[in-house]
Parts: sequence; C-alpha cells; structure tokens
Amino acid sequence: MLYGLYQSAQGAAANQRQLEVTANNMANAGTAGFKRDLALAGHYRPHADNTLGGMPSLSDLPGTNPFDLGSAMARMTGGNGLAATAVDLVQGPLNETGSDLDVALTGPGFFQIEGGNGEAVLTRDGRFTRSEDGTLVTATGRPVLGAGGETLTIPPNTARIGVTPDGTLSAGFADGTNYALGKLAVVVPTDPNSLVKLGDGQLTAGSLVPADPRQTNVRQGFVEGSGVDSVKETMSMIAASRGFETNVNLVKLQDDTLGRLLAAARP
Repeated sequence: MLYGLYQSAQGAAANQRQLEVTANNMANAGTAGFKRDLALAGHYRPHADNTLGGMPSLSDLPGTNPFDLGSAMARMTGGNGLAATAVDLVQGPLNETGSDLDVALTGPGFFQIEGGNGEAVLTRDGRFTRSEDGTLVTATGRPVLGAGGETLTIPPNTARIGVTPDGTLSAGFADGTNYALGKLAVVVPTDPNSLVKLGDGQLTAGSLVPADPRQTNVRQGFVEGSGVDSVKETMSMIAASRGFETNVNLVKLQDDTLGRLLAAARP
C-alpha cells in the first residue's frame, strides 16, 4: 500500500481545517474585541511508536524483504496535521469613541458578564450601555458584572459616568456630586490554554484571578477592535488553499499509480 497516499490525505484534511479557522477569523475582522484563532500544527509520532489498544506496533509486524512492512514503516514518520486550535490573545487596536460607557482593556484580561445560563463568562467587547432599568449591559444585552459578582446599576438622573484605570465606576450628577457605583470585574485565566469560545464574543476558562492593575488598565471612551489582520489572514488562506490543492493532486497521482500497479500485476 502506498504510504504517501495516507500522508497526502492527512495533509489535505489539515489544510481544510486551517481554511475553516482562517475563514472564521476573516469573518470577524470587524468584530469588537474578537480574538483570532490559531491553527496549531502537530507532528504525529512514527508508526513504530504507536499502538492501538495494546496491539503491537507496525515495527513488530512480521515481513519478508524487500517488502518487510515492519522495518519499512518504522523508518517513516506519521506526518503532520492540525493538533488543536488556540486563542491568540494579542492586543487589538483601540478605537476612540468618546462615549462614557465604552471601555477597552489594555493588557491581559477580560471583563466578566452574565452568560445566557446565568453563569459568569468573559469578553473583551467593552461596548456597554444602560438598559431600561438602569443595569449596565453589553451590546447584546448581557449584564456586566462587578468585582464581587454583582450587576452594576446606573441611576436614571446620571449626567456623566467616570471610569478609572482600575475599572471603578462613578456617577456624576448635575449638582456636581459624584457617587461610586462599583468596580468592573476584570480577570485573567490562570491557564490561557483553557479558554474556550462560546460565540457572540463570549469565552469561558478554568480558574480565574483578578487582573494585575500594573499590567492591565481600563480605558474609558475606547473600544478594542478585532485582533484579526485581514492581509495576514488572506495570505494564510492562499497558502492553505495551495497546500490543499497540492495534497489532493498527490492523492490522485498516488491512487492512479496504485491502480496501474495492480493492473500490471494481474495475470
């Protein structure tokens, strides 16, 4: 059997997955606070190192030269493929809006908001607004959480909102008085690899700790843009497309070669 046939098919599958990841990134090039996905390549172990359910590895299989499958396969690698996807946490560009309720994070970390099932989830999209009952909510209507896990409420007669770099909110009134409203929950995951996207700019992670104010600041009047560079993603898509086409052509070539070999072996 042609070993290269499987490696080419494996490569085509990896290219296809890379195209899917890149297409999703490009679709979110204009999404506030979006973090692009990274397609991580992995190298499969040589077949000699692999066992399936306690079965012997291919290097242990009997064979007769010059077609000794065991010794031949043991010298070949298992090929490359996409092992996983990860979230790229590179800082996105800050776009100034001037709105009191628009905030952006500089440095690592996420805002905490209430998810669809009532659990706390993460986001970098700081396009906040005030709901009809005064609750501070996201652009999709999810309540924004304070550092203690509580929702934050803005009084109806508030003239202006102040946000300090550590995320403390204050309400200013027409008579010149100011009142503290609470502090935005800004957290970082202890293990960035545990981040999982939920859609709508929301993520979840394992254990969380408060962000270090020396590394992370809240910027009022700004919104973080998407972390996607359209030019780089386009180049990545072109490279993956060419790789997919090449691997598919190799599969066809090797399949044709195998067909001719079998035809020649017939009596």
